[in-house]
Amino acid sequence: MPRRSPRRLAIIGLGNTGRSIGLALRQAEPDLEVIGHDREPDVSREAQRGGSVSRTHWNLISATDGASLVILSLPVGECLATLE
Repeated sequence: MPRRSPRRLAIIGLGNTGRSIGLALRQAEPDLEVIGHDREPDVSREAQRGGSVSRTHWNLISATDGASLVILSLPVGECLATLE
């Protein structure tokens, strides 16, 4: 049985790496909804304008709500605090 892609995923951290991951996923799976979140509103807007994410959400919890997969694209030192 072929593996199904998650219907929705979230990318937390929309710097160069997060945007690249989102863009690659959206190109490979056009029906996939990719929700983005970044602490910096300008970074979020740039990711959405560039097509890396379907939409963004300013609130971390709301951005991950309903996601089958959450990708943390953050510096290692920020991951624990973000998960808490």
